[in-house]
Amino acid sequence: MIVRGTGVYEWYWGAGEQPALFHGPYPSGDLASAGARSDHDGDFTIVEADRHIPTVQGVFNADGIFARFRRVNGPLWMRRPKHKQVTLTRLEKAELVGKLEDTLDRWVRKHGLDDHTTLRHIRKRDYFPNRPRG
Repeated sequence: MIVRGTGVYEWYWGAGEQPALFHGPYPSGDLASAGARSDHDGDFTIVEADRHIPTVQGVFNADGIFARFRRVNGPLWMRRPKHKQVTLTRLEKAELVGKLEDTLDRWVRKHGLDDHTTLRHIRKRDYFPNRPRG
């Protein structure tokens, strides 16, 4: 599995001392704390982290895709007067996979599927225990 990060460290907050889910990003720790205080009653943790982003690399296999394409379209090809086995060159395979990855990447971004807060690397963490108000 290929894990990429945004390369940009931003601030996030999560409920409790060891959050399973983070919210953000925020441009500063103070704004992440303010976000936590306005959206959550209880203790929270803020972190400065690099967000994991999903990758489409390695999703597609040109040989498998083209084999299925041949199976689906085989009867049409068999009717051609000069039927011959069609194979793909290495460059054609790379082009096919590249175009499919590009299309999937644009689709993922269009539908916001890359906008999650799975954190790849945390470089700073601060825990704020719940304190009684008053």
